[in-house]
Amino acid sequence: MIISRSDMLAIAAVIDIAVNGHQGRVSGRDIERRLGLSKRYLEKALQGLTHRGLLIAERGKVGGYQLARAASHITVEDVLLALRAESDVVSWPRSSMVRDIVIPALDHVARELSRSLRRITIQDLTNSANNLASCYR
Repeated sequence: MIISRSDMLAIAAVIDIAVNGHQGRVSGRDIERRLGLSKRYLEKALQGLTHRGLLIAERGKVGGYQLARAASHITVEDVLLALRAESDVVSWPRSSMVRDIVIPALDHVARELSRSLRRITIQDLTNSANNLASCYR
């Protein structure tokens, strides 16, 4: 699992919702402003996270986003898997080189990365953001 720029921005959006969502829903417009993201990108990411059950979305004038469960129960791996669930349609390679050599060689790395990402919760990252306080509000 490679972590792309868009993955990092989606993780940042979830942290933003955790940091700023204590009083209620966080508007997409506020997240866009704080993170410098385009509406087009942000909506796609937030819709995917909502569809996969990590966020709750409410439309309308007082709408916005909130975490679907406690920040301590959402890991970075959860966020990345939710983003990939919408776009990863993998067909098995026909090449025996890929199947027999490349995939087994990289499988260990993927498992280790996954194990590490499971240890980092949104609460951990929220605590870091709160230590830097005013930058993220």
